Amino acid sequence: YKDALIFLRAAMVLNDSEIYPVFNYSHIAFEFAANTNDQQLAFDLYEEAKAGYSKVIELNPDEPYANFQLGLMLSADGKSVKAAELLDKAYRYGSADIREKSEGLLKEVKANTKLDLAEEAIDQGHYQEVLNILDEVSIKALPAELKYKILYAKGFASKALGQIEEAINYYAEALTISNRESLLLAELGMAYALIGDFDQSLELYLSALDLEKDSIELLNNIAIIYLNLNDISKAKEYIAYAKQLDPSEDIVDETIKLIRTIEENQGSI
Repeated sequence: YKDALIFLRAAMVLNDSEIYPVFNYSHIAFEFAANTNDQQLAFDLYEEAKAGYSKVIELNPDEPYANFQLGLMLSADGKSVKAAELLDKAYRYGSADIREKSEGLLKEVKANTKLDLAEEAIDQGHYQEVLNILDEVSIKALPAELKYKILYAKGFASKALGQIEEAINYYAEALTISNRESLLLAELGMAYALIGDFDQSLELYLSALDLEKDSIELLNNIAIIYLNLNDISKAKEYIAYAKQLDPSEDIVDETIKLIRTIEENQGSI
């Protein structure tokens, strides 16, 4: 790698308008970056490869492989809009192989762009907009992680809009991709609680607690679920542990007050 890069760098200095030395230099730098254990060297080579592919595109805007490679790199850097533009060019001007690779990556990049917009809408509380944006995305051929994020976002927005059955469906589909995310399990548990299915809710919350054993929020919610199941003894057990973990947590104190009120009312009957 090193000798080839030195030779090509010299060729680039001799003629900076010749496309092939820049193209080959970029390709070798990219390969070298992927195969070295030196993190700083890998970073430097990666940046040189990006600069090189940019130069190739400057010299020949429709060069398909350079557009594909730079699009690939920018998509990994989170620059989805520019990546989509480059991949679209690669698809239009490339060989069958590049077209196939570009098409798959382009779908992923566009889905990521939509997801970014949806997450901004969530932050702003525009939940219907979230669904409108993500309904345009076909998740069928997307990588599992991206598919999971889209399903979770749609579930979250649906729950916020009071569309609980829809939220359950989205969350349940996300659960088939990963059942080791405590946040998803808790969200699905809350959704089932909202439709009054406290047995299913409890099962999900307990699974979440297995992954995050000292979560005050989970312990508190489990205590409330047990109250809804008329099991005050279990509710007291979980809220006592939450109180032990954080004696000053207001939400825990509120649940303790609720339990005492229920006990007093039962005692007066």
